[in-house]
Amino acid sequence: MKTHTVNEGECISSIAQKNGFFWETIWNHPENKKLQELRKDPNILNPGDIVMIPDKRPKELSEPTTQVYKYKLKNTPAKFKMRILRDGEPRAGEKYVLKIEKVEVKRDTIPPDGRIEISILPQARQGELIIGEGDAAEVYKLNLGALDPVETVSGVKARLNNLGFDCGEVNNKLDEETTEAILDFQSYINHPNPNGEIDDKTRDALKKLHDETSSS
Repeated sequence: MKTHTVNEGECISSIAQKNGFFWETIWNHPENKKLQELRKDPNILNPGDIVMIPDKRPKELSEPTTQVYKYKLKNTPAKFKMRILRDGEPRAGEKYVLKIEKVEVKRDTIPPDGRIEISILPQARQGELIIGEGDAAEVYKLNLGALDPVETVSGVKARLNNLGFDCGEVNNKLDEETTEAILDFQSYINHPNPNGEIDDKTRDALKKLHDETSSS
């Protein structure tokens, strides 16, 4: 058993792929129970989190040496999921291009429910979503695996930015720009006491509108 300290941009899928495991093997290991309870989502870890990596168990196969055999690596792809909305409604029928690590992986129109799902390599870090064509195209940069937990200020700011409530650079500073963005978001969700502070109701709404909408 060894430990791994989570770096920016890592998730259980990328850590598992690097160490030769299914992500479920690591995430569901008893030694990672506390991490499970703390983070809830294997795709959202905080830099500095500690993940326990079990020892590999070698598997022996007996095959004739005069033949060539092909073996399939299972469970390698991770799932990229996104829901594309405008003013809370799916942008159905609009054309889009999705690039992962500068390689075009999908060119299509946004489906009626606004959801996009595609298999990608767990170690992918950068992406680009282009909606529309020509001079009217909208380009969105995607930092894959870089979303911090909603319990952190950086996690709140990233979600606010993604939902269109601009609070500037994603960091752990609770500045005036962030407070104003939180106030705007609280007004949007009809918060009973909008005050610009990060409370449980605000975090719960962010998780529902951002995390659950993107991954459910």
